[in-house]
Amino acid sequence: MPVVIEVPVLHPVNAVPFLVMLCFIALDILFGLCKAFATHTFDSSNMRRGLWQKCAIIGVSLMAYVVEIVTQLMDFSEIGLPDDFRLPIVGAVTAYVVAMELGSILESLVKINPELAGWRILKQFDKLTSKAKEADDEQG
Repeated sequence: MPVVIEVPVLHPVNAVPFLVMLCFIALDILFGLCKAFATHTFDSSNMRRGLWQKCAIIGVSLMAYVVEIVTQLMDFSEIGLPDDFRLPIVGAVTAYVVAMELGSILESLVKINPELAGWRILKQFDKLTSKAKEADDEQG
């Protein structure tokens, strides 16, 4: 009698959030370089450090994809969760990274063109980011 191995059907993990995140990372690198050249502060060691940080961010995002896929293979019914339980962390991780990159892009754009600092939308964003930094400082 042949041995039958049952392979579960995997639901595809949406790659769009990851691609959007990569676009924001690329824009952050581009505008960071523009800022460095515009302000005459280009430093290759800072660029190298920043690129390693981007690699780490991409690594964390890839791990989120792996975790989301692996949770589809696991049986959570033994601990009282539904059979189709998934740990949807890809959206949360990529949303956090996009927000972080957006803040960095806006900071670079304001350094390139200080007149942008007077824009109402950027002032609102600055209020949000300063509150988030304060919360991080209190926790850290």
